[in-house]
Amino acid sequence: MKNHLVIFFILLSLDIFSQNIFSKYYPNGISPPYFLSNGMSYQFQIFDDNGISSMSVLKNDINGNVVWNRTYYDTSAQFGMAGNQFKALPDGGFAFLGSRSDNTNSSRFLFRGDSLGNILWTKIICSIYYTPVKIEITYDNGFIIPINQWPESYILSIDSSGNLNYYKHISPQFFSIDDIKLLPDSNFLLLGNQSQFEEKISVAKIDKNANFLWSVGIGDSLAHYPETHASDMAITWDNGFVIFGWFELAGSPFYKSILKFNSNGALQWTKVLFTPTNGVSEPGNYVIQSSDSGLIISYENQPYGNTFLVKTDFAGNVLWSKSYKGYVRSLIEEQDGGFNLTGFSNLFPGTFNFKTDSAGNASCEDSSVVVVDSLVVLPQFGITYSDTNLVLSITDLPILDSLSTLLVYDYCQFVKTENIILKNEFAIFPNPASSTFTIRFDSQFQNADLEIFNLLGEEVYHVEYKSNLTVDCEHLPPGLYFVKLQTEKGSAVEKLVIQK
Repeated sequence: MKNHLVIFFILLSLDIFSQNIFSKYYPNGISPPYFLSNGMSYQFQIFDDNGISSMSVLKNDINGNVVWNRTYYDTSAQFGMAGNQFKALPDGGFAFLGSRSDNTNSSRFLFRGDSLGNILWTKIICSIYYTPVKIEITYDNGFIIPINQWPESYILSIDSSGNLNYYKHISPQFFSIDDIKLLPDSNFLLLGNQSQFEEKISVAKIDKNANFLWSVGIGDSLAHYPETHASDMAITWDNGFVIFGWFELAGSPFYKSILKFNSNGALQWTKVLFTPTNGVSEPGNYVIQSSDSGLIISYENQPYGNTFLVKTDFAGNVLWSKSYKGYVRSLIEEQDGGFNLTGFSNLFPGTFNFKTDSAGNASCEDSSVVVVDSLVVLPQFGITYSDTNLVLSITDLPILDSLSTLLVYDYCQFVKTENIILKNEFAIFPNPASSTFTIRFDSQFQNADLEIFNLLGEEVYHVEYKSNLTVDCEHLPPGLYFVKLQTEKGSAVEKLVIQK
C-alpha cells in the first residue's frame, strides 16, 4: 500500500471587486491533513497500492479549481517520503520541508520548486531525529529554518541555491521554537515556549545572522502559574505583533487568549476569548492580521467536530464569530477580503477547502456563535539567549516528479446536518481487508442500505444492511474505497482499504 502526500496552495485572483465563495472536497485524503506553515496550502495523505510513499503538490486558483498537480518520488528511500511544512514564495514557486525514511538513512530535507511545480533543488539538511519547525524566506530569497531536538534548539540558514549560510545552536536549553516571522526591518521574530518545569511563552528578536537583539518571557518565571502557551503569531501594521495561545491560572480552565506586543517586545494588552468550550491547547489555533487592520483567529472546538472563526478589531474586541463543521488546518485572507480555510472532518474521510466572504459566510453549514472578549493582565520576565556556530554538511537529494490528478467534489454535499450520524457508531474490521470485512453499527434502524464507492465515485456494491454484516470483497481490486451506510435519520461514511 502506498502513502501519497498532497499539498495545495492558492493562486490569488487579480479581481478584488467581488467576493466569491466555494467549497471543495477531496475524498481520497486521509485525516488529518498536516498543517502547513503560512496558511496558503495544506497537505494530506491518500492511498494507492504500490507500497511506497510519495508526495504531490496541487496548485489551485482563487475559485478552488486545479491549475496543475505534480507528484514527487524519492526512489532511494525504502519507505518513501512525506512533507510536513510548506512555504509559498514571492516568485510563484514554493518550498517545503519533508522527511525520507529507510532502514539505514532516514533524514529531513528542504525542497524548492518553481511556479509550475518543476524541481529546482532538494537538499538533505538533518537526520530524522531533528525536527525542522517552519520555513521563513529572507529578503535575499534564502531560507531560515528553526530546528528542535528536545531540549535543544537550532537555527539553520540556507541561501537561494540551497547552500549553507550558517547553523547555530541556541542556549539555554528548554527553548522549543514554534514559529518564525520575517520583520519589515529584515530581522526575524522567534516564537516558542520555555518549558523546563512549566510552560511559558518566550519571544526573541534576531538579526539575519541569528544574533539575539532582545528576548522576553510571558508569565512569572518564579511561579508555576500563570502557565502560558503560544500557538501562532502574526506581524501587525505598527511593526508590533500578536500571539494567539492559551494560559492557565491556578485551578482555572485553559483560556484562549490574544496577546499584543509593540515592536520592542513590550506586552500592550491581553484579551481572553470566552467560548462555549475552553479546551487545552488544540491544533487549528491560527491568527492573521486582516486587510482592515483587524485580526482573524481560528481554533477548534473539540470534541464537537467544528472550528470557530473569530473577527476582532485591532484592539482585540470581537466583531463577529462563526462556527464551521470540520477542523481547520490553514487560514489565509484572499485579495477580495474573504477567507480561505482548509482542513478535515471527523465524520468522514477526506480533506476540505472552502472560501468564505469577508463576513465569514460560507456555502453551507456556517452558524453564528457567541464569543466574548475580556481584558486580563499577564506579567513579563526577562530571559537571555545566545547562539553558537556549528558545522553542518548539506547534501543533494535526487528525486523525480510527474504530472498527476486528484478527484474534487463539493464539500457541502458531505456536511449537511441532516445527513450526518455519529461516526463512532460505525466500524469496519478488518481494515485494511483482503477477502472479507465486517460492518458493525451500534444504532438500531428499521431500514438501512450499505453502499461501497471507488475513488471515481462509482458504486461497486449495494446491499441492505443487517447487524454485523460481512461483505465479500474478493472481486474488488486493491485500493481505497468509501463505505456509506444510509439510514432513515442520515448517513455515515468510512474509508476502506483493500489489499491483495
